[in-house]
Amino acid sequence: MKRSFFARGKERALVACAAAAVLAAVTAQQSDAQPANRVSAADRVVELVNAERAGAGCGAVKVDGRAQSAAQSHADDMAARDYYDHVSPEGRDAGDRLDAAGYPWRRVAENIHKGPTTPEDAMRDWMNSPGHRANILNCELHDLGVGVNTSGSYWVQVFASP
Repeated sequence: MKRSFFARGKERALVACAAAAVLAAVTAQQSDAQPANRVSAADRVVELVNAERAGAGCGAVKVDGRAQSAAQSHADDMAARDYYDHVSPEGRDAGDRLDAAGYPWRRVAENIHKGPTTPEDAMRDWMNSPGHRANILNCELHDLGVGVNTSGSYWVQVFASP
């Protein structure tokens, strides 16, 4: 029996709908599988920083993409090359990293940490350290970038002002 053009069109439409549903399910599954911990951990650190600053009478810091890039590159570099220092093996510091990212800084401060598994743990430790706490609560620093590399639990905060 020969099918009509209309019947074949319905079959095609059903196949197209089924394919779209499968594609949507696969896409949703892939986005759930992608590690969101870098962004969410970094965002949580910013929230915690701003809560501490509010309690100390400082204005909130805003995330700057260039500072974010400098912080993330340092966290990734320390994890990849297995070192833990504010200064890279080549002698580059936070100011150099901000320069490379195109941020015209006047003031800069950097906090690093290795080991914490949560933003809350990292912030608790930083706030219990006088030097790190001073950086977080420095009202003259207005921008922030946070880098997190979970492969070695490296955390970096780069505070800056242009």
